[in-house]
Amino acid sequence: MSGEELFSTVDVLIVPSPAVQHDACIFPDVEPQSGLSVGGKVRLTAATEFSIRYAPRLIVVVGGMDQHDRFRMTGAMKDFVLERNPRTNVKTVNSLPCTRHNIVALFNQIGEELQNKKVAVLSNDYHLPRFLAFWSKLDEAYDLKLGRPIPVAAERIHDAGHRDGYAAAYGKRLRAEADGIAHLRAGEYFDKCMDKLDDFADELRQHADWYLTPQERADPRAANFRFLGRPLKT
Repeated sequence: MSGEELFSTVDVLIVPSPAVQHDACIFPDVEPQSGLSVGGKVRLTAATEFSIRYAPRLIVVVGGMDQHDRFRMTGAMKDFVLERNPRTNVKTVNSLPCTRHNIVALFNQIGEELQNKKVAVLSNDYHLPRFLAFWSKLDEAYDLKLGRPIPVAAERIHDAGHRDGYAAAYGKRLRAEADGIAHLRAGEYFDKCMDKLDDFADELRQHADWYLTPQERADPRAANFRFLGRPLKT
């Protein structure tokens, strides 16, 4: 089956959040603070074009919460897609602000809905290996048996010369992603979200089971929140 034929079979397209400039809800291709390539506009534009070209039944935009503007990320992602393709169906899933917790939130909140569906994930080409590695580890831990989603590199759908136009930022991002994968394979990956739980105390007190794994809810750092979420359904 060709890529075109495979993409046309997708039921659910998952789009993890890129960086956003919160003051204007602009998705930059290079993050100003770090100088890293984040491919935000490329990723969201590709998601829109995928929705027009292949018409998946559902697009799920999953995004990390901000300490002050809780749900602005996913709201901005949804608006970006719907402004360009108002006929598509977009669902938002909020998470703690990292790739791993994007997937935790997906499994907690819509894991059952994803079963028996043809699922694809669209992200920048350099981000997909780490996303898929986290997905496989968490799928095994949750025992959802979702299998590996179809990877869709945003640059395959929409590439406006991003790689050449931001060569230094792109190279810096490649090195950062390689380091992340190496740490993950060595069992040394440090999830910074667990040291920022107080930033999301209100949400965690209401919905710890939406944002944390069962093991994390038993972590001493989550002691103020772990008994207050509803039971996890898997």
